Amino acid sequence: MFFNPFDLRGPQFLVFYITLGILLFVILRIIRQRVEDDGINSRHIFSDPYTIAYLREGGEEVIRVAIISLLDRGLLTANGVMLSARTGAEAIARKPIEKGILKKCHNPVSASSLVQDPDLVAMSERYEEELMKLRLLPGDAARRIRDILFRLSLIILWGVAGTKIYIALIRGKTNIIFLIILAVIFPVIAYALTKMPFRSIKGDRTLANLRETFSGLKSRAASIQMGGGTTDIVILASVF
Repeated sequence: MFFNPFDLRGPQFLVFYITLGILLFVILRIIRQRVEDDGINSRHIFSDPYTIAYLREGGEEVIRVAIISLLDRGLLTANGVMLSARTGAEAIARKPIEKGILKKCHNPVSASSLVQDPDLVAMSERYEEELMKLRLLPGDAARRIRDILFRLSLIILWGVAGTKIYIALIRGKTNIIFLIILAVIFPVIAYALTKMPFRSIKGDRTLANLRETFSGLKSRAASIQMGGGTTDIVILASVF
């Protein structure tokens, strides 16, 4: 006999719809895994704290970590919340983002304004391009697939729920409130699984590997001092 889920009574259909939603979410994750993770480890980013910072939280985080690095190396000085560049520091700085920050700090400027400075944010976008090439952030193709997956999810979730609601109404049934609630909640979950993630699946795996690699550094974070002459504080800031 052909199974018709729309003939199920209310509670049974809710169980069916919840099962359908869970199965759909698992499939979304599997498809994203296949599309966004090539299984290749990108270990060379482990040596660049600014690339790691962008992977973790985007362009503004690159600026924050660069400020910490410059303070740690004595190229920036802090007076309260105001930052000033040391004389000749721009010539010593190695990275474009560092030189950009130091140029902005010829006169005292607040750290918060640096983090939101559009020129510095634009300079940090070079790290996004690199991470996209490594498939640690979703590129245009991955975003298109995410969009398709989300749209298909809406068609399935709203199509099934809408059909059942229509059948229930023409049969004089009005106990549809829980189905309506699920039909609102499930697309939100589908959106969170497909459209919202900043990193790719491979990016999430890489960041998890980084945190595992530097877990020992995090455990002794309280003993790390600014200006200690090591890269520990910058790595700590970029990873965690």
